[in-house]
Amino acid sequence: MPRKAPARVRHKPRLPSKAKVPVAPRERLLDTAAGLFKSQGLHVGIDTILDASGVAKMTLYNHFANKDALMEATLRREHERWRTWFVQRVEARAASADARLLAVFDVLEEWFTQPGFRGCLFLNATCELPHDHPARAAACAHFTWLHERMVHYARLAEVLEPEMVGKQATLLVAGAIATAHACGTALPAKVAKGTLAQLLDK
Repeated sequence: MPRKAPARVRHKPRLPSKAKVPVAPRERLLDTAAGLFKSQGLHVGIDTILDASGVAKMTLYNHFANKDALMEATLRREHERWRTWFVQRVEARAASADARLLAVFDVLEEWFTQPGFRGCLFLNATCELPHDHPARAAACAHFTWLHERMVHYARLAEVLEPEMVGKQATLLVAGAIATAHACGTALPAKVAKGTLAQLLDK
């Protein structure tokens, strides 16, 4: 009897391995600085940042004139990241545009319950740094944006005095963040939301 030809073994094509894209030294410095500033405070030493990032001191000074410049750049980048996340989460939680103002506090509660929540880097900067520090100016710019965003949401809600409501909402946001960090609970977000709801009903 004629022999059967051996069956061909079909091998699954190998997918190309995803090589890790190396993080540029500047981004590594900013990532490390942000983490340390949140966990240890803004007065963490430059050598600690260098050791944790694995970046040489010469490389750091090729990108930043000094630690103050690194702090300012870190806060400005963190603001962009937080702003993008915050706006996206508010819009995702609000069923309609006019509901975004109160949805702000649902997003805060979500933030407060995250395992890595260590308070607000921008609030810390305003407390820890002198008034003429460039990084403090970056922190103040963050709260200016936050107030403008609250006024924007107040206008979408068609309240009578959007400027005043925006100020009230900003104060409640900042107070909720500080209290949540100090007490280790997300409850301040619910309290702040209820307070603003009562103000809007008046």
